[in-house]
Amino acid sequence: QLLATEPALSKPKPQHVPAATSTVAAAPVTASASPVFQCQLAIWAVDDLLVLADMPRLDNSQQQLLRNILQAIGRNHPSLPDVKQFSWPILQRKDRSLEAARDHFQGMLDGGLLQKGLRQVLCFGSTSATLLATDDGAEPATQYKDWPVTTVCALHEMLADPSRKAGTWRALQVLVRT
Repeated sequence: QLLATEPALSKPKPQHVPAATSTVAAAPVTASASPVFQCQLAIWAVDDLLVLADMPRLDNSQQQLLRNILQAIGRNHPSLPDVKQFSWPILQRKDRSLEAARDHFQGMLDGGLLQKGLRQVLCFGSTSATLLATDDGAEPATQYKDWPVTTVCALHEMLADPSRKAGTWRALQVLVRT
């Protein structure tokens, strides 16, 4: 299937962050003896599904792949809903650790981003699942509150290595609606 092109939902803005950058880092980066966790996520609510995607940058091909995947699992929308973003670290926060990022992200979800009717979480990339985890372990979440979490590889990883699409499709079968 050919990928259509559309304008990008958002263009990343360069940020000057002391001892860190605004790119995805699955593991903490050490800066000045304190760990700094870094990530950028795109967030959509699609029907009953909260979609979280690791995004160093979200381009047209990633958006088209996401639309195709959502259509294949029964969430038929001609276009993606408005995207929300989560970026870490936040300059105003002294604590830039994974634990601080997790607290902030979960607070954002619990404070209104979780809408009535959402029942499942789909994570493209492990960073978002790590932020949903309830402990300090390295294991990504398989459950957030009462919601099952399905984690597959990041959209940009599937585009860079198309052989990853088969494993992703198998993992997505639990979300297929007819």
